[in-house]
Amino acid sequence: MKRIALAALAAGLLASVSCASGKTFELSYTDESGDYGVSATLEASPISGTGNAQWLVEGVQGTVSGTGVPGGSPAKITGVISGGASPFITPSGGFEIDNVLYFTLPASGKAFDYWGLGFFTGGIEWNLWDNGSGSPLYTLGHSGSGYPGTSLGSASVAAIPEASTWAMMGLGFAGLALAGSHSRSRRTAMSIE
Repeated sequence: MKRIALAALAAGLLASVSCASGKTFELSYTDESGDYGVSATLEASPISGTGNAQWLVEGVQGTVSGTGVPGGSPAKITGVISGGASPFITPSGGFEIDNVLYFTLPASGKAFDYWGLGFFTGGIEWNLWDNGSGSPLYTLGHSGSGYPGTSLGSASVAAIPEASTWAMMGLGFAGLALAGSHSRSRRTAMSIE
């Protein structure tokens, strides 16, 4: 019984240590023509007053691939174009972005709005935004060959579980294994007598 209490205490401590201010998301984009694809990890913080439905993307890592990528494929994403949660103009003047991710559990609706997400591959600016069609289609544009070098496609965003979630799940399985071995040893002891 002490072991189970200690496991529960450890799980509670791990849960309280988790990063409550940020979350990691996985982004995948594929255009209709096959010219572009994006595979990236997004680091985001919840925007206050939105009930964790809106997240400000503060970091992007991944690649842009495909035949239309300026400078060759795959191109490494070197960072987010930062500027806050209100729409702002990118350094090249080619895009107006806000880097707001719309994500609730379970995910529903569109992940990005009309301004969308801005990121760099080297000196090239990219923008992934809702195309305004009413369907879940997005436009991916870049500043590499003169705006708008764009494509139309679909994007998906999924939350990545935090380390504390994996740790608590592992402790749960360990607790089940311990309980199972404890009941087996009690049955064995009872049958010997």
